[in-house]
Amino acid sequence: MTASILAPLTGDFGTLAAAELIIVGAACGAVGVWVLHFGQAILAESFTHALLPGLVLATIIGGGLVFGAVAGVVVAYLLLVLASRAPKTSSPSANSVAVTLLVAIGALLASRNDVPDFESLLFGDPLAASGREVGALLVLAVLIALALLLLEGPFAVLAFDPRAARALGVSPAIFSAVALALLAVSVSIAANVAGSLLALGLVTGPALGALAISDRLRSSLLIAALAGALSGVAGLYISYYAGWPASASIAVAICTWAVAASAAGALRTRPWPLV
Repeated sequence: MTASILAPLTGDFGTLAAAELIIVGAACGAVGVWVLHFGQAILAESFTHALLPGLVLATIIGGGLVFGAVAGVVVAYLLLVLASRAPKTSSPSANSVAVTLLVAIGALLASRNDVPDFESLLFGDPLAASGREVGALLVLAVLIALALLLLEGPFAVLAFDPRAARALGVSPAIFSAVALALLAVSVSIAANVAGSLLALGLVTGPALGALAISDRLRSSLLIAALAGALSGVAGLYISYYAGWPASASIAVAICTWAVAASAAGALRTRPWPLV
């Protein structure tokens, strides 16, 4: 009975995949709380799609996907900044052009170099996790956790009382840049698991649900981390028993959590008329 229940999490692929998803889901879920507080969800979406050339180049040269994703995010951000500085250009229009250009470049690079697993770069392949990859992600997740603990105070000031930031010794420019760096890293490790098209869900989905049911900052961070980790494991179970692709199943599990928690939060706070 126990062996049957644990079947999706055992074996050479299941154990590493589960470890990877727990690590990435917890880290990205916690960072996602700040992403939503800072209003960076649109930027996160742009990053997840625009990092595709970095993933393709990493595959071509045989490098790590995480580092390729980070490089892709850096290039994407510089291009977004450059495009937004054009006269009479709004940020959304600049984002749309820059992201489309980078996605097209990624697709062209893949077709010109006969990248065999291009689909996994788009949708991810968590079942392909290796021990070395899981170790690298664990190190990044620990660094993210330490950063969140150390930066909780400054981030809270920037999110909830930005006008008082300088008076409280918090530099908006410096800590906004740090928040952007955390976003870049979290998006990159999410793309390593879920590909460039589904990575956004790992960052924003757990946080959306957590913020819907908790008004406390620390509680929402813990709930988002737990939801991200458990949603990844739930996705493995869905994939195993339904025969669906793993990355899509994980995205379904995370988005289901976000929708269900948001509905529960709405029911909890909505004033019901007396009948």
